[in-house]
Amino acid sequence: MGKIYKLLFLLILSFLASCGDDDDAPSPGTNNAPDTEKPTINFLSPDENTTYLIIDLVSFSARASDDKALEGVRAFLVSADGSKREVTEPFTLTGATKLLTFGISFYPRDTAPGTYSLVLEVKDKAQNMAKDSVTLTVHAPDLNKTEFANAFQKSSFYSFVDWGWFGFDFTNGIEFNEKQFSDGVFMMMNVESSIPKDQWEKFVKDFRFEKQAWTTWDEDGNDVLTIEEFRSGLGRLDLFDEWDLNDDGLVKEAEFAAGIFDRWDRNRNKLLSRDEYFDMYYTYLALWGVK
Repeated sequence: MGKIYKLLFLLILSFLASCGDDDDAPSPGTNNAPDTEKPTINFLSPDENTTYLIIDLVSFSARASDDKALEGVRAFLVSADGSKREVTEPFTLTGATKLLTFGISFYPRDTAPGTYSLVLEVKDKAQNMAKDSVTLTVHAPDLNKTEFANAFQKSSFYSFVDWGWFGFDFTNGIEFNEKQFSDGVFMMMNVESSIPKDQWEKFVKDFRFEKQAWTTWDEDGNDVLTIEEFRSGLGRLDLFDEWDLNDDGLVKEAEFAAGIFDRWDRNRNKLLSRDEYFDMYYTYLALWGVK
């Protein structure tokens, strides 16, 4: 089973105008002066001084243009001391693209809390460069249940899965029946069709499912769990009933997030500290393949 994402802002390039035509080609004998005019680039989003949780998906969009042809764009997160890291793979344009609107998303996983400049660099084919930047802040506070649910809704992979591909009709938003619930939990663990023992051991520890025996879950004894075996094991935990807070036979998105919150709140103080949510969020909930 794979996680199938709606690729809306992960790395989307929307070409509004591109290749030049024959009219742009110089005629014989034309004196080709060097191209010294810089391209332009401007952020469309986010707003200046936006603040993000360290588990938020940071999405931005921008528009670049050049009088001749754009070559490529790079994006950096620059700290106050000048150190920087690239937040996505640089992309190079082919042809004579003059105007480009695009969006990119990344997680600030490897970013210390603080204030940063998000910098975009664009070059044209003549290597002229232009930049634009916005200031943003990353923080990692303790989270209450509502704050965690908001982060889950905005940034977890559950908001980007093409549920229709799996045959789920979520017209009214995410709401798992009991069978779908098992599949939904399975997906946070693995993108393959089975779960190995070491991954299961981490899962039952991280979610505080105590006194569980691998041999009870691995019914055929082949050292991996199929989705059918996982459904059976999860059903014995009565997790669906625990997370179905209003007893309507469905676990909706807010209930799903609340259930995760309660399982990760090890000291049961109704707050998740960074130590309680950071590693687990990036293990179970972050979009795969996003830098």
